[in-house]
Amino acid sequence: MPDGDAVDVVIDGLGLRAQPPPTRVRVGLISRRWKRFLLNERELGYALLDAGYDVRLLALEDMTLYEQVAALRATTLLVGVHGSGLNNALYLRPGAAVLQIVPFGLRYRGDFEGIATRNGVSYGELVLEDRRRSVFHWEFLDPERLVAGRAAVLDAGSPPGGREVYAFWVNQDVVVPRAAFLGAVRGAAASPLNRRLLAG
Repeated sequence: MPDGDAVDVVIDGLGLRAQPPPTRVRVGLISRRWKRFLLNERELGYALLDAGYDVRLLALEDMTLYEQVAALRATTLLVGVHGSGLNNALYLRPGAAVLQIVPFGLRYRGDFEGIATRNGVSYGELVLEDRRRSVFHWEFLDPERLVAGRAAVLDAGSPPGGREVYAFWVNQDVVVPRAAFLGAVRGAAASPLNRRLLAG
């Protein structure tokens, strides 16, 4: 079943077909509760408000399926740190955008771009390149990986696949620079739906 068919089944099953379309750009910022924290989430949320965006923190882990899909259908720009929450691009309206925040050194991107593209959603990335803005969870690494020291691990970056991709590299807590974040959001807001809403 193509993504769109499954999405239609969920939207119809939840009775959300009649939900009115968004009338302004709304940034949905995925707010994680257990891991992969966006450590300056509050600062970034206020920066978006100051820039004139309608902002919603989406604590998807704490929401029912109905609440999630209703919130996503009202979202025109979904932003989150690398993780399964970005698969929710499935529920965004065509012409919306998704912005993946890629933690330092992570080469693995998942299929978030493919999911977005197949569903008519624009895709963008903000790649974090300063290791000092990440909290690394060294307990996820096997001791033999640390023989050459932590700096050597960070210099090497993530392997192309394997267990550590999902443990050490993926599970960073990050601080996103405000200016880079706002620039990436402005770029993502150039998606067709967001452009139309911004034009009024």
